[in-house]
Amino acid sequence: MNDPVTGRKKVREVLAMAPRRRFSEGMILDGLNRLMPEKVTTQELAAWIEYNHSRGWIEYRHNPDEERDEWFLTDEGKQKEGL
Repeated sequence: MNDPVTGRKKVREVLAMAPRRRFSEGMILDGLNRLMPEKVTTQELAAWIEYNHSRGWIEYRHNPDEERDEWFLTDEGKQKEGL
């Protein structure tokens, strides 16, 4: 099991790699698996996304063409990440 404090920060770090782009959950998971010491589970990902979303640091828009939600850093999230 990965450290949740680190995982929550790493979600924002992944999104900060391309701050003007939106990421699917699969793309975030791929990024996290490159940064975290252990493979990230979908349950961990969901919890870490919800944590950041509930604090207003990340937001999503639904992409109807791809039929998926796509996540990005909010202005507050960019400020938190020093962007």
